[in-house]
Amino acid sequence: MDRDGDGLAVERQREDCLKICTDRGWEPTQYIDNDTSASRGRRPSYERMLSDIRSGHIDAVVAWDLDRLHRQPKELEQFIELADEKRLSLATVGGDADLSTDNGRLFARIKGAVAKAEVERKSARQKRAFLQMAQSGKGWGPRAFGYNGDHEKAKIVPKEADALRSGYKMLMSGETLYSIAKSWNDAGLKTPRGNLFTGTTVRRILQNPRYTATRTYRNETVGDGDWPAIVDETTWEAAHSILSDPSRHQPRQVRRYLLGGLLTCSECGNKMAVGVQHRKNGNVPIYRCKHVSCGRVTRRVERMDEWVKELVLRRMSSRHWVPGNQDNRELALELREELDAIKHRMDSLAVDFAEGELTSSQLRIANERLQVKLDEVESKLRRTNVKPLPDGILTANDRGRFYDEMSLDARRALIEALCDSIVVHPIGLKGMQATHAPLGHNIDVHWHKPSNG
Repeated sequence: MDRDGDGLAVERQREDCLKICTDRGWEPTQYIDNDTSASRGRRPSYERMLSDIRSGHIDAVVAWDLDRLHRQPKELEQFIELADEKRLSLATVGGDADLSTDNGRLFARIKGAVAKAEVERKSARQKRAFLQMAQSGKGWGPRAFGYNGDHEKAKIVPKEADALRSGYKMLMSGETLYSIAKSWNDAGLKTPRGNLFTGTTVRRILQNPRYTATRTYRNETVGDGDWPAIVDETTWEAAHSILSDPSRHQPRQVRRYLLGGLLTCSECGNKMAVGVQHRKNGNVPIYRCKHVSCGRVTRRVERMDEWVKELVLRRMSSRHWVPGNQDNRELALELREELDAIKHRMDSLAVDFAEGELTSSQLRIANERLQVKLDEVESKLRRTNVKPLPDGILTANDRGRFYDEMSLDARRALIEALCDSIVVHPIGLKGMQATHAPLGHNIDVHWHKPSNG
């Protein structure tokens, strides 16, 4: 570990250890874990050294000091057992350590205990310092994407901030994290560590409340930061809600068809999936009710997709329905305040119970009633988190072309933003009449009304 932070301490320690090897005629193999603290878990070079000891590749270990070799008592005990088993020699700059004797092991354990205490004191000091910085509104830690690295006077990096805002919009327009990462990589952007973006990296970035100029410590909000915000809280909350959805962590079926899972069968209420209809000139993909005991409702994929496209484009000629309007934003803020009040009331009940002012039965009944209210408010809040439309679609000169160039996920998200449901009834016709029926025959579209709350 490099305590000086510039590599000089490790270099001095390395030179001292190499001198011991030279004096004793030992051929050295170097194992260096630079800048790896005791709290960070894995030490790759140390683990490689243990592997070489077990295999018999080395029979002596030289360390600058015992507390440089082990920072955790558990590590030391494992090393003592291995050293005893392999008859290992151990030398330090301060002298040899004989782990085969009681006194040698006692000395090593004392050094290990002192090292652990030092780590714990350092950790406590760091945590306290970080908490103080968070409470004072100062930024801390590594540079965040979107900002420069100056914690005293944080400034927005315009190109990165624009990418962040675009990333939030892409997420809420139905694009995948991978798509966002690709767009940032294609723009020549890099992470603060100089790496390419991945879906996992993008998820972590978009879930960081720092971009709303909010101070947090150990995932708890402690106040407002003294740096400029890149996105507003409503945008961040909507993105956080999407990324926190448990269904996103489940293996997802790769979609090949626009309306698979978006259409509802009028007969049984189940979603419609994609199947095939066998014809003389080949198989034709169709949407059909996926319930095996129903199967009464079908539509050809090509015709249905084209009809929904025309429907969406016509709907966008009217502006009153546009998702994410001001009424929705204000309602969302009111609902969050109501949520906070309910949660505060539930916390107060727990305090009253602890102080003996409520019985367990009274606490249970009160909590059950509050939980019902909480569920209702959360449900309303989810309905206000309507996904905005993809940038440019309302102002595009050729909306049809714009729609065609959107990704499948973005088109599906657009349809979900506009429609509460699309209910498909049996066509009710046979033969040529069925073949030539209008595209929207016997289909009910229930449009979303964003301002209803």
